[in-house]
Amino acid sequence: MCVSYGLVNICCWWIFKQLKDGFASLIRIAYLNILGAELVPKLLHGFQQRYPKIRFELVQGNHTFISNRMENGECDLLISSAKLESDAYEWIPMRTVPLYVVVPLNWIP
Repeated sequence: MCVSYGLVNICCWWIFKQLKDGFASLIRIAYLNILGAELVPKLLHGFQQRYPKIRFELVQGNHTFISNRMENGECDLLISSAKLESDAYEWIPMRTVPLYVVVPLNWIP
């Protein structure tokens, strides 16, 4: 699944729910610090090109911090690599990221 496509679908669902319920079109997203350098800006840029009137409130932090935000109702979406311990949420995989170990060329005998 393309990450931006996944976020567009998730945010579209959220926007339509908010508008249907009479709320403002603000989406509060909490995400891991490491995602703030590249992934989140790319996701939001593509989304805002499609839906320029939607505003975002962004909060980044470690897993404990952003999980607490979700648990306390202080964000609408959570982008994380670890699931919360609660069964009260639906988890939608956005992407599979390869993980590598890098060593010097002469490190392995």
